[in-house]
Amino acid sequence: MNLLSTLRARMGGFAGKSIFSLLVKVSGAFAGYLFFLVFANRLGAEEFGLFAFALSIANFAMLAAGFGQPMLMLRNMTYALADKDMAMGRGVLRFGLRATVLGALTGVVGIAIFGLIAPLLGAPSGLGLYAAAMGLLVPLVAA
Repeated sequence: MNLLSTLRARMGGFAGKSIFSLLVKVSGAFAGYLFFLVFANRLGAEEFGLFAFALSIANFAMLAAGFGQPMLMLRNMTYALADKDMAMGRGVLRFGLRATVLGALTGVVGIAIFGLIAPLLGAPSGLGLYAAAMGLLVPLVAA
């Protein structure tokens, strides 16, 4: 047995999948760190502050848009798979898609309303800033 087949056999088990999952998470965090490092160097202090403000708005909206739906889907999908009930599994996936779309739309509307009343609250004004936050919300909810 050569080294490649041994490595392939070991990576197919639980430990290998766990290591692969860890590598994906670490590389994603590192890529995010590099993204912010480059962004901070390219933008000035004020522009980066506005970007960070838009990103924080999108993160808060993402939390509200989730509705606790990922844990609910995980639990219900586990039940469907244990019972070998494919109809229930498809229903869980359809519900998850609807909840995600509804949550994203609710977040976009909420950000738009906040953009309209932001100057009254002392927050930065500018429709482009809040449109950027809306654009950031959709991938955050989808992830």
